[in-house]
Amino acid sequence: PISLRHNPMGHRPEGAGFGEGGPGVRKRHLRPERYATCGSQCSFHEVVIDAFLSAAERAEMVVNRPEIAERWNEPSALDGHTIGSLAAHLARSLFTVQRYLKAPAGSGAPTTAAGYLVTVLGDADPMDSDLHRGVRERARDEASAGHADMCARFARARHDLAETLPACDLTQPITVLDGIVLPLEEYLRSRIVELVVH
Repeated sequence: PISLRHNPMGHRPEGAGFGEGGPGVRKRHLRPERYATCGSQCSFHEVVIDAFLSAAERAEMVVNRPEIAERWNEPSALDGHTIGSLAAHLARSLFTVQRYLKAPAGSGAPTTAAGYLVTVLGDADPMDSDLHRGVRERARDEASAGHADMCARFARARHDLAETLPACDLTQPITVLDGIVLPLEEYLRSRIVELVVH
């Protein structure tokens, strides 16, 4: 899930394979066999929540690894990010969901996950744009307290969202970066992309 310049995770360590647990990590949330057999009784909203929580769990497993702690301040494979700030960027996919859920919803016309990403990213230069400089600065700030702090915050956020998201109305509009409004479900889709890509 994270590409690192020195490739501490280029292999798949025992206990960290797809669908496997790790120390202090619950089994994956995604249950494809349930969705394959339950037909109309399954809510697609449930699938989106499960996919988001599963991606978050995998990301947490990676961030928790000792190789990440040892190389926290070293450059990552993503230009401009240290390994620590890239881990924090992953964690922010959860932190922002928590924050936006608590914020008042805007009144603008809602967009989709794709519309959000196109609007935010546009043709911004991935290194020199204000957008991406801000992304890197926020990630560095989040990472500044160190690996143990990030692991603890990541775990709290994931467990909090595992409890709160199933009770949420995923059609509810939320206001996110730059005042863009989109349904919660669509924002979760965009966070799944972030978690999987990095």
